[in-house]
This record gives sequence, structure tokens and C-alpha cells, in this order.
Amino acid sequence: MKNIKYIAEVLPDGHLSLPEKIKKRLGLKTRSRLQVQIEIEDPDNVDLSRFCGKWQDDKDCEEMIQAIYDSRKKNIRSEKANL
Repeated sequence: MKNIKYIAEVLPDGHLSLPEKIKKRLGLKTRSRLQVQIEIEDPDNVDLSRFCGKWQDDKDCEEMIQAIYDSRKKNIRSEKANL
């Protein structure tokens, strides 16, 4: 069984949208029978796992705070201005 996951839209007539490229990929024709599973998106339960990962340096908390303060001392706008 082929399986493709995509976000569909409920059309005004109550049907679900099915992109043409998916029809072609699955080899669907008019009156093809499909098994459909409906899952409603929950905006409060967004999967953010793609943003998760290991921190890439070994700075301790005090060094990170000092780096933040040091970066705030620079006035990038005036340093870039050609006066």
C-alpha cells in the first residue's frame, strides 16, 4: 500500500483537496478507491522537534551572559555609517 501524507483543505462542497502531483504519483484515476485517515491539525500541539539539538559549545552560564553583555556594548549602526 502506498502512503503519502499532506495537508488537505475542505472545499466548499465538502470534498477534500487532492493535489495533481499526488494523483500522478499514486497513479490515481477517476473513481479510484482510497483509504483515508483524517487527523485535524491542533495549532496548540505543534511538533517543534525539528528545532531540537545539542548545544554546540562548552561555555558555562557566566560566559554566555558576558558574551550577551559584550555584544550590547557595540553600536553596529554607527560603526557602519559613513559619516
